[in-house]
Amino acid sequence: DDDDDDDDDDEDVEEGDEREDGGDGGNAIECDETAAAAKIGDARVEGEGDAGGSAISPRRRRRPKKRRQLDAFRVPPRSLSRRDFGGQCEDAQRYLSERMADDERFLDAFDRLVIEAVVPDLKSRLIDCGLASSGGDSSACEFYYQRPPTLRLQPGPSKSTVKSHRDSEYGHQDGELNYWIPLVDCAKSGCVLRTESEPDEGDYRPLPASKLGEMASFHGSYCRHSVPANDTIHTRVSLDFRIGIGGLYDPEWMMLGTKDDHSRRKVEM
Repeated sequence: DDDDDDDDDDEDVEEGDEREDGGDGGNAIECDETAAAAKIGDARVEGEGDAGGSAISPRRRRRPKKRRQLDAFRVPPRSLSRRDFGGQCEDAQRYLSERMADDERFLDAFDRLVIEAVVPDLKSRLIDCGLASSGGDSSACEFYYQRPPTLRLQPGPSKSTVKSHRDSEYGHQDGELNYWIPLVDCAKSGCVLRTESEPDEGDYRPLPASKLGEMASFHGSYCRHSVPANDTIHTRVSLDFRIGIGGLYDPEWMMLGTKDDHSRRKVEM
């Protein structure tokens, strides 16, 4: 994510899924889970048989493996340090970004979330504040949503934080709205994003989303926001994305000096 290109305090690893070994390709993310269990077959047990010496072949029952939660994901230390310090953070970020962009099943679910839930709610809010109209051919609005979204991992325990900032400092426009979705139980890991209620107000408060299935929005280009250190043993995992509003957002604009920007998809409603 371009927010983190120049932020040495931010040691989150973003955008991706779990992988076991980085290997020679420089992929730094690994998972401490064991390999998938082999197919369970008949376990041949040799024992005392009948007079003819035949063996007994019972089917061995295995206990179902307990499903692990995302907050149990472990990120290796080398994936949290930048290349200048002997780490592989840049490789990890690139790997995760590519995996997110290639996962069609995930992207299809994300598209439906945005088009069927987020955009209708956003348009309703625009109508309420007089920035859009309802009914008639001229009532259609254009929206430009970030695709794929950003996946953030913040392992703990750690003293690393995401410093207070505005997204406009990293090339984002005022006509964008930020959305944040926690993917873990926030009560366990303290997964939280703190933001001002108004620009320069300084009253940092956690966004009102703390459970799976909840989502919150805020104006990240104007309002400063930050992430505190994760002092738990659990990994914080969250998704975030931005939506540009037609008439207030220029899809061709890019701030000078910006290295990269998120891809966008246009939708009208």
